[in-house]
Amino acid sequence: MLHDALIYLAAAVIAVPLFKRLGLGAVLGYLIAGVLIGPSVLRLIDDPETVLKFSELGIVLLLFATALLVQRGGEGGSATAAERSGGIGVPGKPQLEDAVCLTK
Repeated sequence: MLHDALIYLAAAVIAVPLFKRLGLGAVLGYLIAGVLIGPSVLRLIDDPETVLKFSELGIVLLLFATALLVQRGGEGGSATAAERSGGIGVPGKPQLEDAVCLTK
């Protein structure tokens, strides 16, 4: 499990800055890194169950960070919690941008 965590970390540390420098974004870097280390290409991670454990942990941490931001009023001034989360009040604005703003 520790070996897998180091592989995930190394892939993210290499891919994300590279993709951001190319102007393609961090999310695409994470996706490509996952494809490369997965069972289809390099086969560094071959057990899908370990991926599920790490993804569940990531979701829990994301929800925890979001709850902390909403509880203390968030960051960014006058935007309400609904506006920051992509709810009413921001018609036409992509929800992905709001999700990224919550994690900063």
